[in-house]
Amino acid sequence: MDMGLLKVKGESISDEKMEMEEGCGTANSCLELPQGAQNTSTVQGAEVEDSETVKFEPPVYIQRYYRVNQVIENMLESPKYKKLHQTSGKTIMEVGCAEFGMMKYFKRNLDVGKLIFLDLDADLLREKTHLLKPLPAEYLQRISRPEALQVQAYAGCITTVDAEVRKENPDIWAVVGIEIIEHLHADVLRGFEETVFGIIAPNLVIVTTPNAEFNEVFNLPPGKFRHWDHKFEWTRQEFRQWCEKIVGEFQFYTYKIEGICEGSEATRHLGCVSQMAIFEKLMDQKPNAPLFLHRVQKDAYALIESLEYPNFKETRTTEEITLCESNYYISYFVLSPSMRNEYDDSGMTQLKLPLQRLQNLPSMPKTASEDATFLRSVLEKGGFQIAEEDGQMSVIINLDDTSSGHDSDSDMNDEEILCADVVDLNVNRVDTINIDEENWE
Repeated sequence: MDMGLLKVKGESISDEKMEMEEGCGTANSCLELPQGAQNTSTVQGAEVEDSETVKFEPPVYIQRYYRVNQVIENMLESPKYKKLHQTSGKTIMEVGCAEFGMMKYFKRNLDVGKLIFLDLDADLLREKTHLLKPLPAEYLQRISRPEALQVQAYAGCITTVDAEVRKENPDIWAVVGIEIIEHLHADVLRGFEETVFGIIAPNLVIVTTPNAEFNEVFNLPPGKFRHWDHKFEWTRQEFRQWCEKIVGEFQFYTYKIEGICEGSEATRHLGCVSQMAIFEKLMDQKPNAPLFLHRVQKDAYALIESLEYPNFKETRTTEEITLCESNYYISYFVLSPSMRNEYDDSGMTQLKLPLQRLQNLPSMPKTASEDATFLRSVLEKGGFQIAEEDGQMSVIINLDDTSSGHDSDSDMNDEEILCADVVDLNVNRVDTINIDEENWE
């Protein structure tokens, strides 16, 4: 993606700002900063989203998140993994999670049953645990998974694996490390390699790290890193050499490398802002865990947060859902009070609602959306009149029969009247179907 990088003439980055990392994001445009303008997003000691010479919009960190999640979504949809862990959902672990930036991406994947976050900074995790909790709307969205989504956050070092966590999660599907390895000294990086690839040994490992070659765009001289805490920053060749080392030692993995956040045509030869390695385990191979058992320790992690997301369990049959959604649409949209007034004003006595409109409802079951004959059968059993004309099937609604009959002196509240209206419609009789109450875990 061409970022269209532009530089501001006469501006340079101070030594202080050179030591800060430029942040990452998905961008299809890059904004020129006016000469002499101050970049208010630059904060000492923090990873910077842009610099005085270039600005990525949206920020590069968003692009990292987006691309990592895109890889995970594509893998989840692949036939290779689709049937894996179907009853409980797949487990994803993020190491060096910091402020839980990936949480809002991970939880959208309904094939994911558990999320484990690990970071060394316990205080930061405690401060940000509110980002793990369900939003109020998530209690209303009727999201359904094989099992309720479990979320756990631990404080601990990636050089070890907690014995109890390992026992409870023997089949972690993916481990994600976003811009983390460059913060590790050589011995800690080795611990990362042994725990992730040797002990946890997930089906998928995603690692991102800065591309040192792109530092030239940010006016960083050789030896200057993007962030004060970075222990190294690799060129594309150095990153590839590390990946080759990994698959050479852990031979049950293959890998490929991608760039994240491309610059302009003028910087194409430098690669992208970040680089990402995707390691995939051969399904019929097993790791050499006994070689690294010294990395497994009791009470290695401290639990910071553990919670469960709301999970709606659908107990209705496809026929019941189809009839319910059809009733709802007709009652609250086709026959809403405002629409009834329009019908009365025009003198209409009958409506023809194309069956196709019901099939196109996002909430309609797939069977009903794809099979008009099935939908017709369900509707006719539910008391609807269906007519076919010129090859098009329609629901016939006699407007004279849709008066609810509730007078203003009724003791029923608004909600009861609305519910009564659904079953009082002569065309919407549901005498033969018993719909159970909603079942939430």
